[in-house]
This record gives sequence, structure tokens and C-alpha cells, in this order.
Amino acid sequence: DMGVNAFRTSHNPPSKEVILACEKLGIVVMEEAFDGWGSRKATYDFGNWFLTSMPEGWAGSVLAPVPSTNGAQFMWSDWVLQEMVNRDKNSPAVIMWSIGNEVRGVGTKPAWMNTQELYGVASFNEYSEAIRLKRDVLAIDPSRPVVMGGDQERTPPTPTSVWGLINNYLDGYGLNYNTAQSVDTLATRFPNTFFFESESSSQTSARGVYQDVQLVNTGVNQTPGSRGTSSYDNNFASWTMGNEYGLKKDRDRKPFIGQFIWTGFDYIGEPTPYNVYPVGVSSFGAIDTAGFPKDSFYLFQSQWTSEPMSHIVPMNWTSWTPGEIVDVWVNTNQQSAELFLNGESLGRKSFDIKTTNYSKKYYETSEPTKDDKLNTSGTNTGGYLSPTGEYGKLHLTWKVPFAPGTLEVKTYADPTSPVVTSTDVVKTAGQPYTLKMTADKPVITADGRSLAYIETDVVDENGSLVPDANQLVKFNVMGGSIVGVDNGQQESAELYKWDNVDRSVYSERSAYNGKVLVIVQSNKGQTGPITVTASFDGSAPAQATVFAAAADATGNVGITPV
Repeated sequence: DMGVNAFRTSHNPPSKEVILACEKLGIVVMEEAFDGWGSRKATYDFGNWFLTSMPEGWAGSVLAPVPSTNGAQFMWSDWVLQEMVNRDKNSPAVIMWSIGNEVRGVGTKPAWMNTQELYGVASFNEYSEAIRLKRDVLAIDPSRPVVMGGDQERTPPTPTSVWGLINNYLDGYGLNYNTAQSVDTLATRFPNTFFFESESSSQTSARGVYQDVQLVNTGVNQTPGSRGTSSYDNNFASWTMGNEYGLKKDRDRKPFIGQFIWTGFDYIGEPTPYNVYPVGVSSFGAIDTAGFPKDSFYLFQSQWTSEPMSHIVPMNWTSWTPGEIVDVWVNTNQQSAELFLNGESLGRKSFDIKTTNYSKKYYETSEPTKDDKLNTSGTNTGGYLSPTGEYGKLHLTWKVPFAPGTLEVKTYADPTSPVVTSTDVVKTAGQPYTLKMTADKPVITADGRSLAYIETDVVDENGSLVPDANQLVKFNVMGGSIVGVDNGQQESAELYKWDNVDRSVYSERSAYNGKVLVIVQSNKGQTGPITVTASFDGSAPAQATVFAAAADATGNVGITPV
């Protein structure tokens, strides 16, 4: 839905189900084997075994051994990489193989290894290991590019350095958080290597949190309970850039083949920018851990999709004081938009139509930005500047004095068109009254494994989402099991799972900025309704029902119940 057409696995061989899902969805895959090589990053990571010889008798089972001389042995890293490539070599989704990510050295050379005889180089370093691993891949699949990703080339290497030799040896190289200036230097210095962004942006945000829009980078707020980062694309770590910067850098460079944002979803671990209990989740995602889109989701959607869409930032038109000036952004893939507050027009604004140096047209304003401190020229100083000298924002902006009611945007294909192509609305909410429950599917298989995800919103008497609600929501289920609850909050010590002896017929989780998720699972062999009841103290109860049905031989669960 965000417009994604490519998926990077990270940083280990993925499950087969991931590859099959990408095949079904039409998403191409960069499949990645290792996070580091022989020099481990964590106490128990694969670096401990990367250079370990395989046990006696295993060498004969290696799928396509690398040619070797003088007693060369096969290592666990050879076997793992070749197993991955062999398993997925016939998948139409896989378009390139990655042999590593942000490697931190190569470890200690095995006693038997003579790199000069094996690989034609005297040194045992990242270059010699890249040679070995690429040979492992090519022995099984010579048809796809072999690449790796890393952060080592933010300062472009010389052609004769280790990383320069790797660039010239591999087919492509994935850059992690490189500046536009370094990308241009690399493209010039290594004309036979293709470059892309294996990790881009890493702008941190929390769903429904808005801070200090006037600041380029908000920094952190260590107040307990308030450790959530701004969704105005203005909170990022020292090594990262804003999402808009990454999109412009990618858009303006035809040889730069694309970007994998870090990350699609928030994930448990690497709690950035907060690394203090109870924060246990990263903030990098365009989607939170509960599967709820953040505002950045819609920025990417506006750049990567063609079906008319619009989205108002902030998603909250409740938690402001009367007369307070609110920066309202609109993300849209349409050229023109008009904003209304309580039915009164606040003006129509439009993007300019611009053209890249390779004749691609795009929408952008012509306002100054502050998203590239490396630009010291006299044009848009401190902000991103395209190779053609253009600059601007990828969203439209209004400064709106807050008044309770309804904020609505209508979009148009161009500045003169009267035809509305898309709309988005946010409303001022009253007090929490009840819950609105929406299941992601009406029917699941009665196999004891299939899941339904039920989005649960705290709403007022009129059915409007209460955007700052944090009530403790209690769930009960009949006909199935509750296997997980989540709200997407990074700063939380609440449980995701309740392993009750009664098969998890009860669970609870606080709402975060108005939303909470419950995941239900069918019982094996039990067909019929799975009914979930939810409430919070003082609320009217709510229900959602999905149906468990027996599947036929093809896995089809039949017609959706009315």
C-alpha cells in the first residue's frame, strides 16, 4: 500500500515463507546472507563460526564447492551462503544476492588458508573474503548480481583501497546513509559498479507525536512517559537524514537504482534515540510494531504511488489550544490541494512541476529547506540542492490557528481543475466513549495456526478517534485464542503475549494515541465464529467477529459469510 516494490532481507537467510510472500505480492528481493563476517558484532553471533571448518564428512555435501588447492577446507560460511542461494535460485522474486552488511573486519585467518593461492591476493582482508563469497554464489547461480551493503563508503574510497577493490569486484554496492555528495563521487569514481541505498533515512518517529516543527532536529525528551519522537520528519540520529532528503537524493540520480528504507516496521531492539528502560523498540519504521502507519508512511506513498491520495499531518486535531498556530502538512501525489477548517477554505496551494537532469518530471515546492548541512553554496544554503539547482519540499504547508471542529483537505490534478481527486479528514474528538473494532479479514482457516488482526480504536460518542487516548483495553475471546496484543508504543513494558492456562481467552493492553491491536488465532478443527469483546473502564463494550472455516485441498476457506 505504501508503494513498495522491493524488499531487502536483513541480515541473515530469510524463511522460505518470506520469499513466497514476495512472489505472491510481486515484490522483488535482495536476499542477504550475513551481518558481518569473521569478526563478530555480538557475543553469540555467526561471526563465531564464520571461518570454522565444517566437520569431517560434510565437505562432500557442499552443493558447489569453490575450487581449492593445497588442502583448502570448506567453512560454515561457505555452506550457509550456498544453501541460501541453492534454495532460492529458481525464485522469480530474487534479483540479487548480498554477501554481507556493515562488516567489521574479517577475524583471524585459518591456519590452512593461503589467500594468494586461493584467491590471487596476498592479504587476508575484506577484499579476499568478498572474492571467496562471490565465488560461492557464482558456483550455483551465475545469473544474478552479487552485492553487499555497508556504511564504510560514506567517505568514498580510492580505487586501490580495500573497499575500492571490492566495488570493482562486486557487481553493485549498497550504501548505508550516504550523502548525495558522496553518491555522486562514487558514481564517477566507479563507473562499472551500480550503487543503491541498502539503508536510507532512519528518521525516527512515534505515531501521533508532534514536536518543535521549527527545529531541524528536535533531539530527545527524557521525560518518563514522553519518550516518543516527532513525526514532522525532524528527529534523526547523527548518521541519518530526513525521509524527504533520501527521496530527493534517490529521485535525482538515474544511475542510483533505488533505496531500501531502514526500516519498514519498528522492531524490538536498537531503541533509538532512547536507550533507557522501558524503551525497548526502535523508532525507525514507517509503520509501528502494531502495524499502524505513521505519518512517514504517507510521505513515501505520495512519492511511490499513482492512485490519487492525500494525508493530513498532524493526524491529531484535538490536543491543541484555541488560537495556537499549527503547522499543517499535506502529503499527496496530486499537484494541487485545498484545506478547509469547519467548511471554510484556508486556501489552495500547488506544487511546481520540475524536471530532473534525465527528463523525469516531479512535484515539489520551491521553498527553502534545511535538510542538507553540507550545502554551503549561496543557493538554499544548508538545504538539499538538486543537480539542476532546484530545491523545495515534498509536502504542502499551511499555518492554521487551531479551532475545534473538522479539518479537511481536497486534492486536484492541477491548479485549475475543479474535480476533487482525493480527500482526508481529521476531527476534534470528545471524551473516550467506546471502541471501534476492525478485523483485517473476515474468514480464517480452522487449523490452529491462522491469525486475524483486529485494529481497535478508542472513539468518542460520534465515532471519532480520540488521538491521545491511553485507556487500558481488556479483551475476551470465544471460539479462538488471543495470541498477542500491541499498541505500537516504543516506551512500554506491557506484555505482548499472555500465556494463560485457559488458552489466552483474556488479554489486555493500553491504547497508545488512541489505538491498540489484538491478534486472534483459530482453534484447530473448530469452525464457526471467533468473537472478541473489548472494553475499558466506563466504556460501552464493543465486539468483532471473524469466522473459522475448514479449508479445501487447495487451502480455500470458501465464501465470506454475510
